[in-house]
Amino acid sequence: MVREALYVMVYNSRDTQKDSVGEYLDRIKLLVPGKAPLLVATRAWEGGYEAQTPPAPVLQAHGIDSKAIIRLSSKTGQGVEELKQAIISAAANTSGPSADWLPQANLKVREEEAAKRFSIAAPQDLRRCMDRLTDMGELRHFSDVPGLEDVVVIDPKWLADLMAKIVTTNADKMQELGLDQGRTTMKALQKPEPGFDNERWCPLADKHWCS
Repeated sequence: MVREALYVMVYNSRDTQKDSVGEYLDRIKLLVPGKAPLLVATRAWEGGYEAQTPPAPVLQAHGIDSKAIIRLSSKTGQGVEELKQAIISAAANTSGPSADWLPQANLKVREEEAAKRFSIAAPQDLRRCMDRLTDMGELRHFSDVPGLEDVVVIDPKWLADLMAKIVTTNADKMQELGLDQGRTTMKALQKPEPGFDNERWCPLADKHWCS
């Protein structure tokens, strides 16, 4: 377990899971002393039902205020935004080596609309933001690879799918890609293929973001 990580403990507030919360809190306390997790009660706010909470002595032993428990319902959506903001706030204020991973500028460019509203003008700030989001796995930015400095892959899974398409020993696929000593062309890669999205490369210089 990592000390700088944010731990979120989720339990069903409509059954007996609340009685097991203390055991898991003890485990986290043992492995990461002084690290209180964010407690989330699911299936709340459904039919006027609020949520069952762990026994007061358990919460007190771990310094958790019952009012700080996030109560939400995946059915109605109530409480989901509160959980999102709580996680973002806690992560942005985390101390340690990773404290600069989530400055407000980085959080604002995670979503397309936020990126439009909050531009990052300074090149060094944009580079730092891209590097941090790459470290977090949100995107891939090959800033140190000659020829790829202005390329950002918004969806790393798409990149993995692309590599799965290129890296092959199948003779038919190699012929289709026109592989020459391991090289192919964008024209060959852009041939329509079921389930493969060819519109995910975004030139950073043009500030074109895709989802």
